[in-house]
Amino acid sequence: MILDKNTFIENLKKYLSSSNLPGVEAQLKMSPNVRNPYFESQVPSENSINAAVLILIISHENSLKTVLIKRPEYNGAHSGQISFPGGKTEKTDKNIFYTALREANEEIGINSENIEIIGSLTTLYVPVSNICIYPVIGFVNESISYNINQEEVAEVIETNIETLLDIKNINKMSFTTNNFEITAPYYNVQNNKVWGATAMIISELLEVFKKSATPDFDTGTP
Repeated sequence: MILDKNTFIENLKKYLSSSNLPGVEAQLKMSPNVRNPYFESQVPSENSINAAVLILIISHENSLKTVLIKRPEYNGAHSGQISFPGGKTEKTDKNIFYTALREANEEIGINSENIEIIGSLTTLYVPVSNICIYPVIGFVNESISYNINQEEVAEVIETNIETLLDIKNINKMSFTTNNFEITAPYYNVQNNKVWGATAMIISELLEVFKKSATPDFDTGTP
């Protein structure tokens, strides 16, 4: 990062509160090829499911990190995938911020009392599963301890933001599922392929980070 961490975090808060987020354009840079024009034309409905994920920014020593989780292997669509901690909203949740913190606590035992919610990114609608994902950003100025729920999480992965920003860690893969040939860009994080909705969320996050880290920072909001 070009700026000191305190200035950067303040810039980040300002940017997240603006109406000038990078949005879908940034998300689509890491989109699998299955998100074709038909899927992009789909919009959430009253039957859509809301979910929230927590993008936790950890400021510790001389680095900024974030937290990903690896799902256990099982007979299902998300077996072994890498994601942010999170899950579906419940009727008792006050808002999406509460959902993100609750799910992170349930999955990896994060103590939400020390986490400052500083904003959220653009909602990502996943047509194939009819889910609206709300990416919530939290900040903590200390190292974190985890208590993993092994039924939901196989591994916690802390990664430096600088690693995600390094374009050398972006690659592409191809595979076949349900008779579909899929090509998907992914982030290589500690030899894990981070793709799909999580990669699309990271793509917008990094655009926000790059903007917030410049000395001539401006949200661009009139």
